[in-house]
Amino acid sequence: MSTALVRVTNALTILGSHSPIKKARAEVFNLTFDTLVSMLQLWNSQNIGTGITIPDVIGDEMDEPPQIQFAIDYNLAVTVAPYLQKIATAETSAKAMQTMQAMRSQFGVQSSTIYPGTLPLGSGNTGPASGQTPIGRRFYPDRETLDSETGVPLIP
Repeated sequence: MSTALVRVTNALTILGSHSPIKKARAEVFNLTFDTLVSMLQLWNSQNIGTGITIPDVIGDEMDEPPQIQFAIDYNLAVTVAPYLQKIATAETSAKAMQTMQAMRSQFGVQSSTIYPGTLPLGSGNTGPASGQTPIGRRFYPDRETLDSETGVPLIP
């Protein structure tokens, strides 16, 4: 868990726009914070359920899981770079893409295949039912319903 200020500071440090020696201006922090809020809202609209609390002010806690902190930092750095007339390095862009894919696979909504309620006759063995042999149900109807061309039931 961290504050939005920590995530913004990390993103600006990744870009080289902030350091302990040369601090970024307040306008840069505000622009990066607004970009962070927009990015988190976009992730929510894409059904990436991370459980992050979207901050209202830069000092708010975000309650993000620790495994997505790098995803936030690197994706925010790549997203805000054009606004600051910076170019994100290839390593930063690759790390942003890698962490975003990992986050989508872990927190994104997984589509599930919908199967029909029944299967066609002969398509599988559903297992034994009460009163049947341990082998299970047969793939063909009972003997009484099988008949020859003359309409007489077939008895082996």
